[in-house]
Amino acid sequence: MKDLEGLLKNSAKLPSLSMVYHHIQRVVNDPDANMESIVEIIGEDPSLTVRLLRLANSSFYGFPQQVSSLSESVRLIGLKQVRDLCFGTVLIQVFRKNKIDPIFLDHFWRHNIACGITSRLIAQFTNQQNIEQFFIMGLVHDIGKLPIAMNLPDQFESILKEISTSGAPMNEVEHRQLGYDHTEVGALILSEWKMPQPLIDVVRGHHDFKKIKSGSFELSAIHVANLLVHAMEIGSSGEDIPPPFEEKAWSILGLELETLSKLCEEVDRQFLEIERIFLEP
Repeated sequence: MKDLEGLLKNSAKLPSLSMVYHHIQRVVNDPDANMESIVEIIGEDPSLTVRLLRLANSSFYGFPQQVSSLSESVRLIGLKQVRDLCFGTVLIQVFRKNKIDPIFLDHFWRHNIACGITSRLIAQFTNQQNIEQFFIMGLVHDIGKLPIAMNLPDQFESILKEISTSGAPMNEVEHRQLGYDHTEVGALILSEWKMPQPLIDVVRGHHDFKKIKSGSFELSAIHVANLLVHAMEIGSSGEDIPPPFEEKAWSILGLELETLSKLCEEVDRQFLEIERIFLEP
């Protein structure tokens, strides 16, 4: 059995983000950054360019006119928002290059893309700023499961079997078998990648009901999105039984019950298109 630090120190088996993304991140963090610099960097990656253009022309945004150029995409979406979307597309591609069961990986990303879409819609319905960050939070909330599946395949299979037979929450089973869980792994790998602290906090805290009850809008959005995606049966991240519903999370979001049907309809409308954009090779 490997400890948590040993798991992450095994750098030969941990994915690294592409240099293109690191360049984008550096430019966006530069107070003197301009749109032309971002466009030039993204243009170096044809796959990333195509995905961003497809996103700009999808139901994700619903712009009234066709977006025909990369520079127009960046202008309409925004620098930080483009950075977040690029992170999502790069993240999915880097884990594809590692030895994880492709069927599990497909179900995993379907579930997490749907969580991202749902979280983003919750943020949109409640007039939050930078709703793209909610998409990324939903997309990566379970990211710590992938290094475990990649580096400890036998233990990961044992964890999935115990969950299937006992119905216990995955993070509890992980703690019993490994001594740590995927929230800790996810937070550490995002720290290694120098991702924003709010994203790290959501990944670390999305199973911590005390933190949800403390009033975190972001954790509440992820909690409710995860439950809705479970109910809609879109993909799977290894757990057939959803976590318990925390009523305080719903009250923190301030959504009306009547909003649920509209929310689910919009997730259905966007999901297949967004899934193809992110998951097609």
